[in-house]
Amino acid sequence: MIIQAEQRVSSNGAEKTLPSGRDGTRLPPPRYDLRHSDLTCEVYARVDAIAPSEWRRLFPELPNVAQLLQLNERAGLDGFVFRSIVVKQRGRIILCLPLFEMLYNLSNVIQGRARAFAATAARWWPSVLSPRMLGIGFVGGEEGQIGYAHDLDPALLQTAWDLALETFDALAQRLDAPFRTFVNFTSEHGRWIPMQKLTRFTPVKSLPYCTVPIVYDSLDSYLASLSKSTRKDLRRKLRNAQEIEIRRTRDPGPWLDTMYRWYLRTVEGSEAVFGMQRQDYFAQVCQAIPGAEFVLYLHRGTLRAFNLVIVTPERLIDQYFGMDEILGRQYALYFISWLENVRYCITHQIPRYDAGQGAEATKGRFGVEMAPSLVLFRHRNPILHGVLTVCLKRFACQPAGGLPRAQLGLGWEAVRARKPQRSQAASISLQHSS
Repeated sequence: MIIQAEQRVSSNGAEKTLPSGRDGTRLPPPRYDLRHSDLTCEVYARVDAIAPSEWRRLFPELPNVAQLLQLNERAGLDGFVFRSIVVKQRGRIILCLPLFEMLYNLSNVIQGRARAFAATAARWWPSVLSPRMLGIGFVGGEEGQIGYAHDLDPALLQTAWDLALETFDALAQRLDAPFRTFVNFTSEHGRWIPMQKLTRFTPVKSLPYCTVPIVYDSLDSYLASLSKSTRKDLRRKLRNAQEIEIRRTRDPGPWLDTMYRWYLRTVEGSEAVFGMQRQDYFAQVCQAIPGAEFVLYLHRGTLRAFNLVIVTPERLIDQYFGMDEILGRQYALYFISWLENVRYCITHQIPRYDAGQGAEATKGRFGVEMAPSLVLFRHRNPILHGVLTVCLKRFACQPAGGLPRAQLGLGWEAVRARKPQRSQAASISLQHSS
């Protein structure tokens, strides 16, 4: 790893310490330092540079966020480098932007016949269609989220965003990452994204996140909430699958190769691909993540499908599903696994089943609530940015059903509506958005 001598750059009265060379994979923390009053902004090159208790404080809805990020850093998502931008006030983290860096083939989000054309073009024009991307958000199925101190007043949060975004731009420049993005933010988790500072970013609809609120006292009551045709179809599938044995395990060893082969086939057929987990991820996930387990679907002792889930007291998270292409379809194991997850939530009084992105047309029949999500992107070359805007808006995978676009930055709109005078800004708390 080679890092050349540092150079100091002054911008808007703030001092930034930046390496003048690129290290290729890792930046030793802290390598970027930007100061404003009693605030400090730094880039950390490892997840464990932030204590797990701090991750939980900043991301209270994701109790296992530190473990998931460390697992991805160590064993998952081939080709990714993970970092984080943190803004501190007198040593206390008040804003955290989770980062990832990768070479991203934009043909992965193109649908229809245009995907094959884009994949071919990417081999001839990699700087445009396979650019180095620096992104903000989580990868691996979670919604994009920003971590922040929930007792912060909006004026201080706005200053923290100024420092973080300036550092984000400086880091992208030093990594030679022309493509910058905010990935998969919903209205709820994007309410404190400062859209007024991101006017050069283009919004594009992404796939919605599907959730089943568990308000049922039995599987029968859940089925009764669905349409007559859907209810009849699912009951028929349950009868047809009576020979299927369901087993839960935290040791995937005997089936690991088979499960990973099915996972790869599922990814290859997905509407949009954003990274691919390595086999080590599946081997280590149950040891790394409390509540992670594999739900196995066996027919006469032979594995025919699996579902990797993470169970917490607040929700069951459906991470990955894969199945035997022939018998999995014959026994409708995707639908059987769906009903098993709902049944498990009901039995264990888990209030929410998170079914993730994709297949929303099918999931829409099963009583899900859909949260639209949005991707913001910007290419540093204005001409290429314009071309990519036209292509992505026309050919990128679009959610089914005509869902409205996610609205980001609603928290700031609420603050402006409640702030008739400048002096009142500090009295408005962010607690209501936690």
